[in-house]
Amino acid sequence: MDKKLLFKRLLFIGIACITITGCRKESPTPPPTPDVVIALTANNDSLPADGMSSLTVTAVVIYSDDNSPATSLIVRFLTTMGKVTQRDTTDSNGIATATLVSDEVAGNSTITAYCENKNKSITIPFYSEAQENVYIASLTATPDTISANGASQSFITAAFKYDGTNEPADSLVVYFNATLGGITYLDTTDANGLATAVLTSSTTYH
Repeated sequence: MDKKLLFKRLLFIGIACITITGCRKESPTPPPTPDVVIALTANNDSLPADGMSSLTVTAVVIYSDDNSPATSLIVRFLTTMGKVTQRDTTDSNGIATATLVSDEVAGNSTITAYCENKNKSITIPFYSEAQENVYIASLTATPDTISANGASQSFITAAFKYDGTNEPADSLVVYFNATLGGITYLDTTDANGLATAVLTSSTTYH
């Protein structure tokens, strides 16, 4: 074969390879998936410790970038006491639900919902029949007056006892609320039946 003809053929093949290689399209990088935000609620704040009573736990999942519902995502539920539906898939509104069945032992059940790389927890108390009737034996503030400067604090202590026996009511979840200022809203009574919250003053006099 003529050397010039062979060189032309090899040169043509080389140019074709370079052209084909240069025209190859790169696969587009998919956009990152936004984080999710979970809100977790229950349709009751406590259950009797009878092993049968139940409530519904609702997880609302939204995307953090635009607050749109996160649909068709698997939400897994775990509990520290009792039994809970293990998983559900978010609907068109980003909602997944689970059923929590109480334990036969009194105590605080922590239910956690997991979705993507996020989780959210709530606490549901299981109470025995003896715990059904409790009363606030005392409610104190230390100190009992604070300055309206938005920074001063007072410790609010509530003492709970069982009606009839006057024994300290322990392991109860207590919710606090304040009409002025800010307050830590949740605590669990200790062995002495005491629950404590911290009240921070507002800048408004009352």
